[in-house]
Amino acid sequence: MGSAELKAQNIIQKLSKKFLSSERDSTRSGSFMVLPAVGYAQETGVEYGLASAYNFYLDKSDPKIRTSTVMVMGTFTSNSQSNFKLQTDLWTKNNDYHLISEIRYRNWPFNYYGVGMDTWKADEERIDQKLFRVKLE
Repeated sequence: MGSAELKAQNIIQKLSKKFLSSERDSTRSGSFMVLPAVGYAQETGVEYGLASAYNFYLDKSDPKIRTSTVMVMGTFTSNSQSNFKLQTDLWTKNNDYHLISEIRYRNWPFNYYGVGMDTWKADEERIDQKLFRVKLE
């Protein structure tokens, strides 16, 4: 067995232990994950991008505090649309406050043909929908 195979096995064992183990994490260290975001819809075409999450504790010494999370996602479509989102879910000391926020920018142009079944391709109208939203709870 070569060293590359041993390294690959070692990485797989570490990931399995971290994500599939039933043991509690006594270090309460943060974890970071990045995943591809892929989808398809008839209206948008192929959608692709990245999504990531960072989980952590605001107070590592408190065993009862809940996990806080920061998530970031960015996607693009084959129809020149884009969507960017930052979400937070934070728990303060002693779980006294639960703070949720979202910042989003969406550039989502699309073709509009009217309402109902009797619409025509000639009625096509391009609508440029842009959204910027900040939400705090």
